[in-house]
Amino acid sequence: MPKMDEWIDETIKEPLTDSAKQLYDQLNGKTEDLKTLVNDNPKKALSIMSIPAFLSLFCLSLNGLVDIIFVSECGEGSLIGVGIIQSIFTIMVGFGAGLSVATNSSLSYAISKYVSKKKVCKIVNNSIILTLIIGVMLSILLILILKPLLMALHIHEFALDDAFTYGYVLFAGNVFFFFSSVIPAILKAEGEIIKTTYALTSTSILNIILDYIFIKVLGYGVFGAAIATVTCSAICGCILLYFIIKSKNIPFSFKSASVDFDFEIMKKIISDALPVSFESIVLSLFAFLANMIFNLLDSPINWAGFIASYRIYTFAIMPIIAIAEANVTITAYLYGQKNFDDIKNLLKYELKIGCLISIILWVIIFVLKDFIAGLFVTDGNMMEMEAIKYALPILNVLLIIIPLGLMSVSILQGLQEYKKSFILSTLRAVILEILFGFIGVLIFEDVFMIYLGIIFGGLLGCLISLYMSRKVINNKIKEVANVN
Repeated sequence: MPKMDEWIDETIKEPLTDSAKQLYDQLNGKTEDLKTLVNDNPKKALSIMSIPAFLSLFCLSLNGLVDIIFVSECGEGSLIGVGIIQSIFTIMVGFGAGLSVATNSSLSYAISKYVSKKKVCKIVNNSIILTLIIGVMLSILLILILKPLLMALHIHEFALDDAFTYGYVLFAGNVFFFFSSVIPAILKAEGEIIKTTYALTSTSILNIILDYIFIKVLGYGVFGAAIATVTCSAICGCILLYFIIKSKNIPFSFKSASVDFDFEIMKKIISDALPVSFESIVLSLFAFLANMIFNLLDSPINWAGFIASYRIYTFAIMPIIAIAEANVTITAYLYGQKNFDDIKNLLKYELKIGCLISIILWVIIFVLKDFIAGLFVTDGNMMEMEAIKYALPILNVLLIIIPLGLMSVSILQGLQEYKKSFILSTLRAVILEILFGFIGVLIFEDVFMIYLGIIFGGLLGCLISLYMSRKVINNKIKEVANVN
């Protein structure tokens, strides 16, 4: 079955209409005329698009971090229970991430090719309908499998009740998390990045307020944290849906979506989205498998230390992910114009910026490790405090390494080489990082060797990703030269 870019290339064989040019000009009238900006200065375009993307990701990540911090007051069992559910939940949200990347890349590619408004709206409408269908189906699936899954994993009994409570409520709201992932991708392709930031920022602030009320004031504990998160996600999803319905450029309505419903287009979106979804699932699977490694270590204190430190890692990595997400959009534009020289230069630039930001973040975490550990320990448990302080600077060495992998993979996604990006992410996050992590626990039975194994595996995987991304770009250049 042809991929979405092949369908778009077939579309542009149709005569170019004035309405197509007008739509293109309208869309690129946003964010300092995105087309001109990308063509003239891709580095500046990356900066402009990364900042709102970072704020959006920051707010999404803040929800999970705030939940962890507030429920840590309820004890080790609550911290571990919520940590396990969040690692399972992010695996399933990977499907939404796949739809997000595939939709954003397809729309960016289509807009750069002067595709008609009707065709662009078809992509948007079918993407949103897919989001609704898959989100509801996964909510039902997650609720059905939660209990047997947790029992099969032999989670400590003192964490089971909190895991069940948090899981059932969180999974029921899965569809809202999907909307918060896919609709921003559409708005981003339109150039309407700021609207996404407004929605996510306001609802994240509301989540902090509701967490305080439900947990600190009303004493609802883990249940209160889950209710606060789902409520805010529902509000955010409704706001984003309102923005896309009111869009003047690519409006969405359920009536037009029912008319535009096209199973063939959906299959094309899914065929592009699945590798990215599996890639996101694989990246989330790392957290889940890493939790299992620490379960084997049979040390709840070190396990709690890992959960707290990994939550900080996922929070600190947001600027790097934001750059990578913006890179997908810009690379897709440049790919549509066959501008591979700028793609190569963009990769070099973002690697430098990404590594510099990561080093600064690691230094901040190292300096503030006592303060950060104190956020997760409120009952004076000095052993848990020391475990978190020990884990923070070691695990977050991954921050310095990860830009090499994330930037390389985002280039491949912008080039719509989804299968290659999936294979490389799987190699790094599951095969190498987890493999060497298991060696650390099974052979050495030592927490430091677990962290060392994960870091070594990550470095090896990132270097392979960097090599492969450069090779793919060079191959694309040769293909264009041979055609010409």
